[in-house]
Amino acid sequence: MSEKTGRKVYKKSIFFQKKPSVKGLVSIVLGIICVLIIIAGLVYSYLSGGEAGKTVGSMALTALLVSCVGLYFAFSGFKEDEKNYLPCKIGVIWCGCVAVFVIFLFFIGL
Repeated sequence: MSEKTGRKVYKKSIFFQKKPSVKGLVSIVLGIICVLIIIAGLVYSYLSGGEAGKTVGSMALTALLVSCVGLYFAFSGFKEDEKNYLPCKIGVIWCGCVAVFVIFLFFIGL
């Protein structure tokens, strides 16, 4: 793990040895887009006085669809060889939480 060169000891960083998974980074970006869509829907609903049911519902469905695509990219990012899988793990957690949040919103609204 560490190499001795003369009197100094240099440690190799495990975290930065491999490049991050590209699909994991895409899933993080899609998760951020989902959260922005949900925030925009909440702001639009507040500004319209609660009279924007179909518009906000379609925005929530769009956020759910984008989060499912983000989950797909995150899970397929684990198949890349010799990559750092931390972005994939973050993408799975982020997009999964957004998907669960939107599904719970639909169940509350029924």
